[in-house]
Amino acid sequence: MTMRNPEISVIMPVYNAEAYLEEAIDSVLCQSFSNFELLLINDGSTDRSKAIIESYVENEKVRVIENGKNLGLIASLNKGIIAAKGEYLARMDADDVCLPGRFKTQIEFMRANQDIVLTGGSVICHFEDYKVNQYFPLDFNSIKAEALFNCPFSHPTVMVRRSYLVQNGLRYEEAFKYAEDYALWQKIIGNAKACNMPLFFAKYRVLSTGQTGKAINNADERLKIISDIQRIGLERLGIINREYEARLHYQLSLSDRISELSFNEYPVKVIAGYLNKIVGQNYISEYCKPAELKGILGKIWLKVIYINKLKLSFWDMGYMLTSKFFFIGLVWFIKMKIKFFRNRIN
Repeated sequence: MTMRNPEISVIMPVYNAEAYLEEAIDSVLCQSFSNFELLLINDGSTDRSKAIIESYVENEKVRVIENGKNLGLIASLNKGIIAAKGEYLARMDADDVCLPGRFKTQIEFMRANQDIVLTGGSVICHFEDYKVNQYFPLDFNSIKAEALFNCPFSHPTVMVRRSYLVQNGLRYEEAFKYAEDYALWQKIIGNAKACNMPLFFAKYRVLSTGQTGKAINNADERLKIISDIQRIGLERLGIINREYEARLHYQLSLSDRISELSFNEYPVKVIAGYLNKIVGQNYISEYCKPAELKGILGKIWLKVIYINKLKLSFWDMGYMLTSKFFFIGLVWFIKMKIKFFRNRIN
């Protein structure tokens, strides 16, 4: 027996996830909010995942979808969108843990803010031998600015209005494999409002066998895919990059890429000039609030300094430490910390 009118549909694709699957399922079923269905999509698992899924079929909140064979994450997610009965879609991975008050907090927020199409939160990232808190931009303008460089949401924390996806024909796309969520959010925020809440919603496992691990092992393909997604946002500013600038933009987007910067290929004054170009185009296009964009650019500038402090020459370090982006970055960092902890939901 399944629920007739669930308000939330939780989409959880499963592929060979026996090690953590029960914990992931239980973390959803133990939510303080109860009016939801859990769609367990078995994507051709060959381990004990199917047996674990079948042990939950008597639970009225659980619906099982069998792919029959391995179709991949993107196809499974899209099947979930089509099969969902709920007004809201929540994402959950088969190796993560959903924190108890997540659905209650998000559904109350979405009910009260009908103009918001998409919302998410922060995560506690569990690596093999350590863990770290990962924060995401909170307000809409910060999200739009962040999305120019990187995904502004953690996938296993998002909740989205299903009607918006259906009415606009939006789905996860194979063309953006390993970053299909980033591409979808990028398209949504071009026309609809979104935000992140100042609350941790999940414990997120970073495994070499997961999507993130696989993506890292496909560096050339990922460069093209991420650049294509970044281009969607940049074109809203009126920026169409040549290959040289596109590679710089890509390298500025994450810490591991920043560490690979060659200052012979991209001198610090070239980097500063490129960031100033983005600021200028934003004034023209009015894509997002200038202060929020400058804050994101300042954050990137700080990362370049910190990560490459041993590579930078004395003169380059001096230039970077006296740049306006350095001081903007410091102010952004302080404001972000204050904003998160002042607005944190207990």
